Amino acid sequence: MKIFKKQLLKKIFPFLQKNKDDFIFSGIITIIVLLFLIPSFIRKDLTGDFIGQDLPWYHFTFINLKHGIIPFWSPYSYSGIPHLLKPELAIAHPLTILTMLIDLIFNRREIIGITGQIMELACVIGLCISAIGTYLFSRKILFLSSIPALFASLAYSLNLFTITQMHSVNVFYGAVLLPWLIFSVVRFIKKPSYASFLFVVLCNYLLLIGYSYHYVYFFIMQLGLVVFYGIKRILLFIFAFLTSLSLSSFFLLPYLDLYSKSPRNIANYDLSFHSISSLTPFKLLEIINPISLSTNINSLKIPTIFDGPTLTWGTFAFVFLIFGLFSLKKDPIYKWLVAVLFISLFYSFGGNLYSHNFFGSIVPLILKFRFHARALICTIFAGALLIGIGAQTIQNQIRIKYVELFFWIFSLLLLFSLIVGQVFFINRFTLNNIEILKGVSITLLFLMSSLAIIALTIKYGKKSFLVIGLILMLLEQNLFFQNYKYFFTNNITYNQFYKINPLIPEIPSKNNLFRMYFEDNQFAYNTSVFNIYNLTGYENSPPRSFGERQSLYGPFRFYQISNVKYVVTTTDNLQIGNPEIVKIKTILPASYPNETFFAIDPSRTQYIYEIKNYLPRFFVPSIVVPCNKKECLSIDNPPKIIVAKNLPQEIKNSTKNASIQIEDYTPNKIVLRINSQQKTFIASSETYDQGWKLKVNNKTSYLYNVSNGVRGFFVPAGQSIIEMTYFPPYLSIGLFISILTIIFLIIFWKLNKKFPYFS
Repeated sequence: MKIFKKQLLKKIFPFLQKNKDDFIFSGIITIIVLLFLIPSFIRKDLTGDFIGQDLPWYHFTFINLKHGIIPFWSPYSYSGIPHLLKPELAIAHPLTILTMLIDLIFNRREIIGITGQIMELACVIGLCISAIGTYLFSRKILFLSSIPALFASLAYSLNLFTITQMHSVNVFYGAVLLPWLIFSVVRFIKKPSYASFLFVVLCNYLLLIGYSYHYVYFFIMQLGLVVFYGIKRILLFIFAFLTSLSLSSFFLLPYLDLYSKSPRNIANYDLSFHSISSLTPFKLLEIINPISLSTNINSLKIPTIFDGPTLTWGTFAFVFLIFGLFSLKKDPIYKWLVAVLFISLFYSFGGNLYSHNFFGSIVPLILKFRFHARALICTIFAGALLIGIGAQTIQNQIRIKYVELFFWIFSLLLLFSLIVGQVFFINRFTLNNIEILKGVSITLLFLMSSLAIIALTIKYGKKSFLVIGLILMLLEQNLFFQNYKYFFTNNITYNQFYKINPLIPEIPSKNNLFRMYFEDNQFAYNTSVFNIYNLTGYENSPPRSFGERQSLYGPFRFYQISNVKYVVTTTDNLQIGNPEIVKIKTILPASYPNETFFAIDPSRTQYIYEIKNYLPRFFVPSIVVPCNKKECLSIDNPPKIIVAKNLPQEIKNSTKNASIQIEDYTPNKIVLRINSQQKTFIASSETYDQGWKLKVNNKTSYLYNVSNGVRGFFVPAGQSIIEMTYFPPYLSIGLFISILTIIFLIIFWKLNKKFPYFS
């Protein structure tokens, strides 16, 4: 043991000594990121998808794990949906695992607000990791000195677009991974070894257990880089990537099964699908930030500019970026950087510039994507590295005259326009004009500050000027961050958001199971926090059959047969022409000053309707008809007639002589006690999925797909105990492949010591 320790210390000390500066600067980066983010995170809670989907998902997972249940399934969205292995949760990611561990240790009282704070902490740690990764990439791959590498690091990790990826945690994990992913690929193709091979494999493993769009974007980025280094390096990279695919099989196989059943798998989308979440041409104005730094920017009524994703590195840093563009070497990595910057930027416009058609003709899967602006993370990363290159050029006292001259002329024209505007139009200024004036003034201040720092650094060659420039860049980023309205809630905490208010008329119980449908309020998408079963959900991949059934029956009939008891909506008079619906309550939020109402317009009146004659969760249909083709679905009319796949013959039930009692109802398990005088077919509104298995009186039985997407089964005469359990399809096979891959990596490591394959 002592000999092992001595050998370990002999290896560690030289490594620490050799990389001392990098460790010091990594510590500095961590401190800067923490100081930048933590004050705001302590005061406010995050809004958007973070509070609407990610937080309740994570809290639901934590609660179940704490009580000894692995929640493979969630009964609280739609009519039930796979939960644990959906990509939105990224359950196998190290930061998710860290979140769960901290939650299990410290959140003894199971408070959702504490879960939210722990998730925020994990995200802040993630930004520190991304910042260090960008710094090391700049130092080891681009060979920048410490201060220019620091510029690149903070320009990426503290960029508003990078930070706002936290609103969808699995998307944010991709932003954290990107610098390390590209770093690992370059190390591997430049100097192949088992260590660099394993580095690439692990980074791509983290990619493949995360956000599905990134599978395509980041793989193309990697392949585009490797292409510059020849066919042998391409083959090496493909071998590493296939190993990553194999390693992540435990996650990918269940996810592919989930995707194959979702509407995204087959649907054809119109142009609005590709443009609504894409960059608009007006957003290019934000690169220079002519008005977007105004304190009251959100009062301006120019939605085409300020809605949607944010594209900027800040005015100060943008000058450095242009310097970087004009000082590139002929190395393949620099060509790749420029290609990533402009190709990902063009792609991000989606339907607004028809870029999805161009790229979709090359990679057809892209036509299934909606959030084309997600690719902006590639643009931001490439731009941040160019900012570092620009800072290195300036530190080396290299002057690029035409770039400097252009920006000085632009600054003077901007200053002239401000003076002329005040002199000739001062009497016409409205509030919006004043805000624009303020924003342009701030832009001019940072622009001229950047040019002054560049001029002083080039003339005197002192790094202290660059340090001042770094501080100014951070000040601008912080100004933008603090004034971005859509990142934090408006003084609403996680606990307040998920506090029961009058919008919830009744809580279901084991022997009183029913669903609710919410629209346009804080409970509209995820009610698992209250154990309330919701007919809708935030999941990106609901079963395709769910939408098909909804279209077949129409909304109100669909509510009725889907066990929906209450509908909560902002639409008045739904009961007109719908005798099955009764308005039972009108909620005026102003009448409840001590309650929290969070919606698109929190002041709007909410109406609660009760659905008459809604079907119980499990019921006895009168007639069950065999149906293996969609053409016969039109006769489906629960509870009178239901259709079932693979049914040998038509069944007529006696509906009066069966009683159904729910003994247990948990995410992965349902236990029923059924008394019937004869063999009876039982139907439900529970989602049918391959992973659900049925036992009747401890004997395996067949679970039918009835009414195009829900479960049904036979029970014999007498008293029966029915047990349904869920285990994700293909998880066992995936785990087996993943374990085999780990064994392969160990054997490969041993063999590589004797026969160095990568030499």
